[in-house]
Amino acid sequence: MDDVLKSKYEEAIWIAKALFQHRIITGTTGNISFLHNKKMYITKSGSCLGKLDMDSFAITDLNGNILFNKPSKEYIMHLALYNSNETYKAIIHTHSFYTTLLSYNNHSHIDTPYMKLKNEKLKYIDYFPPGSKELFSAVENSLEENNDTYILEKHGIICAKDTLLSAFGTIEEIEYGAKLSFLLTEKNKTGPLT
Repeated sequence: MDDVLKSKYEEAIWIAKALFQHRIITGTTGNISFLHNKKMYITKSGSCLGKLDMDSFAITDLNGNILFNKPSKEYIMHLALYNSNETYKAIIHTHSFYTTLLSYNNHSHIDTPYMKLKNEKLKYIDYFPPGSKELFSAVENSLEENNDTYILEKHGIICAKDTLLSAFGTIEEIEYGAKLSFLLTEKNKTGPLT
């Protein structure tokens, strides 16, 4: 294994564990992938992101041919993003609680100062069952130039970036913004907390 691939594995494992420790992902939900030498490395089906090692990844080519291990059922969604923009090198998909919660509410905007800057890049995709062909088709049909983050209604969020660290930062920022927005909305419904 070359040093670059080893470094990418180590970063993916560290970020997956951080997502788990921060409770942005739980159990075996969510998936993480990165590109290396025209191949996609993605967490295996049923992987717990809090306990990954190098054997926790499947490998496919960019046409979707499975080369090693059984990938996450949502690997086709990752491939659609990679194939839409050559600058994407890493993807994180989570079922983060507050982001998903807000997605139930008529495509609510995350109303915090930071998120107002980001909101133009957030696109909602209507609900389809996780792992379904309909979901993959909806994602593929919703891809927009200069948009790297999509909220999947009643499901979660997917973010494609040039590095896993950048995707991790965006996922965390959006989850924090969604939590703050939700709590502020609830507070305004009930009046001041005493």
